[in-house]
Amino acid sequence: MTRRWHGKPWWRALLPLQTSHPTPCSNDQTALTSVSSDGTATKLKVPSHQPPVPISTPLPALEAQLSNHKAAQESQIMHSASSVESRLFALIVAIDKYKSCEIPTLSGCENDGRSINDFLTKTLHVPSSHVIILVNEAASRHAIIANFKSHFIRNEEIQKGDAMIFFYAGHGSRVEAPPGWLADNNQIETICPHDERTKDDDENVIHGIPDRTIDGLMRSLAFHKGDNITAIFDSCHSGGISRVLGQKRFLPPASPSFPIPDNLDREIWIWGLSSRTAHAVVPTGFLYKSMSSHVLLAACRQDEAALEVLSSDNTPCGAFTSSLVKRLRDSNIGDLTYSRLIEILPSFPYQHPQCQGTNKDRVLFNTTVVKDRSKMFKVFKDQGEWTIEAGSIHGVVVGTEFAIPSHAEDIIATAVIVQAPRCIVDWKPKGVSPDIFDGASAVVSNWNNPKLKVRFHTPTGNLFSAVRAGERPDVAVHQNGQNVLLERLDPLIRRHAKCLLTTRQDRISEVLDAVAHFNFYLYHHPNCTPFNQKVTVQLHRLQKSNGDTVMPTYSPIGDDLLARDPEVVLSDDNAYRVKEVKEAVICDMDAFYGLTLMNHSTFDLFPYVFYLDPSDYSIQSWYCPPSATMLPPLPCQTTQGHPSRLAVGYGAFGTDAIQFSIPPGVASDSGFLKVFASTSYANMEFIEQSSPIHESSRHMNKMITPPFDMDQLWDAWTFVLTCYNAVP
Repeated sequence: MTRRWHGKPWWRALLPLQTSHPTPCSNDQTALTSVSSDGTATKLKVPSHQPPVPISTPLPALEAQLSNHKAAQESQIMHSASSVESRLFALIVAIDKYKSCEIPTLSGCENDGRSINDFLTKTLHVPSSHVIILVNEAASRHAIIANFKSHFIRNEEIQKGDAMIFFYAGHGSRVEAPPGWLADNNQIETICPHDERTKDDDENVIHGIPDRTIDGLMRSLAFHKGDNITAIFDSCHSGGISRVLGQKRFLPPASPSFPIPDNLDREIWIWGLSSRTAHAVVPTGFLYKSMSSHVLLAACRQDEAALEVLSSDNTPCGAFTSSLVKRLRDSNIGDLTYSRLIEILPSFPYQHPQCQGTNKDRVLFNTTVVKDRSKMFKVFKDQGEWTIEAGSIHGVVVGTEFAIPSHAEDIIATAVIVQAPRCIVDWKPKGVSPDIFDGASAVVSNWNNPKLKVRFHTPTGNLFSAVRAGERPDVAVHQNGQNVLLERLDPLIRRHAKCLLTTRQDRISEVLDAVAHFNFYLYHHPNCTPFNQKVTVQLHRLQKSNGDTVMPTYSPIGDDLLARDPEVVLSDDNAYRVKEVKEAVICDMDAFYGLTLMNHSTFDLFPYVFYLDPSDYSIQSWYCPPSATMLPPLPCQTTQGHPSRLAVGYGAFGTDAIQFSIPPGVASDSGFLKVFASTSYANMEFIEQSSPIHESSRHMNKMITPPFDMDQLWDAWTFVLTCYNAVP
């Protein structure tokens, strides 16, 4: 059974790593393009650079002198930046002063724009003709949209795949959604142009630029020029009160007498939409799950304030932009991903920067994806203890070993205390005090778990072993000419899928490693079930709930397909156990479907939803929280006892609708839905795997159920989804 995604693609190409590096700045002069409020471009003089002098000194080994190592790094940075200098384009919008007296003046946005421009033109050597800056009066509503179109979408100099950066520093706001605009809590987010809340020549009120307008511009740009797009917002969309000293970049909603009209920018956000799409709505909010047109770096969460602070030289600036640019200057951006960049930013007291988008694991300003990045876990020091962000929910147990790559030889760490989302480690050999660099990552080198039991007559692999006499195997391997037959003997697959599966003999080791990974997560549960009956999952058909043929809104109808009584699946003979399992029977392959997760507990939860296909052993992610610093997507029940809900496949969050299919000539076909929930964020993306049967294996690892830690709660549920061909 396959599940078709409708809307933005979920997959990512894994490409070879291409390295580029920033260059140090200098103090000469060059031209900078600025644009007036009528859209006219002018030239300004700002500090610039001289071309870098190539130096070919190689990086020394880790044991070399620190001074030589630093000099070599600087040499490498200078040598490689010129390779990308002409293929990056930017539009910078920075607004401190607003035309309306209702809008408070800010202090650091111009400095933020100047800082971003300096980084681009001095460090990355981006030609000044590739950068447009709109400051204060020049950043009118018309000028921002017009320059986005002319400098990006209609710019013949930009080729597909070139890097494009849209930077905004200024006020953000959250306003009531117009009629027909489905939005979270009926609120949409906007950025505030210089002339917002004033009137144009025709006495029409000038509104902010809504999130769906930005989304439409980004979708159009990605279609015409490729999706190597970065959006950076140093603004906020919350009305909360700041608890630290600093100016907030938030604008309270305007008077209700000036509501946003429902046709505002319709010609922009309608671009590329079809009445046949299964998308629930145009996504609302600048942060949303299935953002595939661009990667967004945002100053804070939706409920937080983006603050202005004073720099070390008493210059006002955005706390986020200042830290971001400093980190970019200090880093080798040739192998730094967007998600890693946010992870290594310094922490702010009440502000959590966000990184979201399907392509967040790409190298900065590049289409290169860091291969297997999702299998790597962050290493950091917490209260004097070295900690790795992998825990019992991932399958880590006491004794699990991690390798931390270094310039000399890998550093080995061993888990000694395991919690749900993380573990505390000691070094091997004991007593060693390793030199861990900032932003280091670890990979699991030994899970320290029992292996998949296989009966066969060829060499064993990394995650499986041959059974001894009298043991019952999980998989039996039978010779069949040039191929081999896998006989699946675990209880769920034996019950709901074909017992025999054919694969190539020369790939049997890779296939069995992938089977071990698949089986582990299919049966992975904690020893205790803290949220049993407290978290429920429903599957419904979707129907249009409004008459808009361009932007149809979908909502659940009919009975919950997962409401049937569960079946009990127990096997003492097998390495895996599973508790009660509910099954949904799906007969309509033309319909769209959506999941609803409900939290009846008193804990805020991070949910994770995966689809496991036993026909080819692939695992797809249907929902994972996009950011470690975001609010829990599934908050606790309300004070009135009502559960919170998270929609997957419909609603106002930009997720894709679900549609099932079944192979021709097959009467029925089943797959498995796996749901995890944790009180703490955990990076679960590494669970995904492509099919080892039909394409190259991604060589996943097998784990075993770890001990349960009551200090960090998590739980898991397994469901069966069975499709039946309609009877003629």
